[in-house]
Amino acid sequence: MGPSGRHGKQGIMGSPGIKGEKGQKGAVGPRGMMGLKGDPGESISLPVAVVSPNTQTVRENHSATFYCSASGNPKPTVTWTKVKGSLRNNIAKLGHGGRLDIIHSTFNDSGEYKCIAVNMLGQDEKIVELIVEVSPRFTRVPGRFLVIEEEAVASVTCEAFSYPPSVITWTRPLVALPRGRSSVTNGTLTIQDFSAVDTGTYVCTAKNKLGSVTAVMALNIQRTPDSCKAAVSKHSPTGGTYDLKVNSNKFQVYCDVKTQGSHWTLIARFSNRDTKNWMRDDGHWWYDQNASMGTTTDPSVNTDMISPAFWLVSGREFKVTRSDDSSHTPLLQTTGNCLGGQTFRSKVTSYGDFRNGKVWSSKRGLGSCTVQYGGQYKTTHGFGQAECSSNIQSSNKIGFWCDWDGGDGSVMMIGGGGSGCDRADHGIGITETGDASFVEVGYTETEYDFGNDADTRTPPTKSYSLNLWIR
Repeated sequence: MGPSGRHGKQGIMGSPGIKGEKGQKGAVGPRGMMGLKGDPGESISLPVAVVSPNTQTVRENHSATFYCSASGNPKPTVTWTKVKGSLRNNIAKLGHGGRLDIIHSTFNDSGEYKCIAVNMLGQDEKIVELIVEVSPRFTRVPGRFLVIEEEAVASVTCEAFSYPPSVITWTRPLVALPRGRSSVTNGTLTIQDFSAVDTGTYVCTAKNKLGSVTAVMALNIQRTPDSCKAAVSKHSPTGGTYDLKVNSNKFQVYCDVKTQGSHWTLIARFSNRDTKNWMRDDGHWWYDQNASMGTTTDPSVNTDMISPAFWLVSGREFKVTRSDDSSHTPLLQTTGNCLGGQTFRSKVTSYGDFRNGKVWSSKRGLGSCTVQYGGQYKTTHGFGQAECSSNIQSSNKIGFWCDWDGGDGSVMMIGGGGSGCDRADHGIGITETGDASFVEVGYTETEYDFGNDADTRTPPTKSYSLNLWIR
């Protein structure tokens, strides 16, 4: 048999046969060896927060940092809040690891902050405190120049904000504060009975441990006026009650400024309705009375009055008005500088001492001033001879210390007097006594504060009084 020939090419694979049935499960093999024990897992726990520092003090505009760390499983998340208020945006920042940064701190940042650590089991909180110290700055200062009325209470106040709180003091450069009259309470300087020696510079200082600030001011004095003209000029130009001070004597007066350019001071009042004051035997009210009597600040009152202005306020002219005339229209007004810069008492007593019954004149007047009449003078008691001229004086005069022929007299005779003008007992301070004096003699002879005749058979009115003014 000859040798085998070469293998031919592999033919095409036929289709797969049908899958046989699944065989039976084999027996369980032997158990393998136990592996090594693994590491134990972490236990879970509540958060615990720890803060540092508990309290921190910084100065204003400085930064403060607090730290808060937290333990627990699962790992807690940490947040910060302000206990009262809220964290300032862009200023208070939360850093990594629970850090709180407060940048450029202000006093409003002072307070308590809370760190909160939270996980699934609960939360823990811790409180820290920030104290921001602030140097003093004034929140209230007085004006640079203040005017205080003489003898008034001066009160000026400084207030300052700072932390720790400032101590506020008041001082004067080179001079001590008025001893016994000054005090400083809660930043307010008080000076009793302010006088010229208290004028000058005062310094308010607010100080704490961080520094101090000062404010400088000057106190000047407004002296109490010595006349109605001075009093009214510093107030509204209206009549009324004002304080005057003359030669250390302070008193209240009524000022009449209803007439343009006039500043009349009420100094006395004569009434026939009350006790004989102006015609006392000793002439006390004219010469010696040195305390006010009666209502000095109301021209409408119908009772006697003498004001300190009677002996303290000087002037050039005087006028007489009625108490029932609210316009204070002059019944008479002197002209030609009648008083010559004197007080009324100085004028009227310059003619002599006529106290206690001393006769003041006989058939004459000791002096006179020219007057102009107006208002209701023709119907006013005391002005009955305002249009009569005779041998003692002419109609346009008011005379001082007048008498006629051993009877009838007046301290101030209005209009003419003598044989042709009903003698001399008409005007203000009139008497019917035999020789003109303050001591009355006789039965039908008497005295009145004012009138046309001192005879008791023709008594003068009691329905109004006469006011005396000086300017």
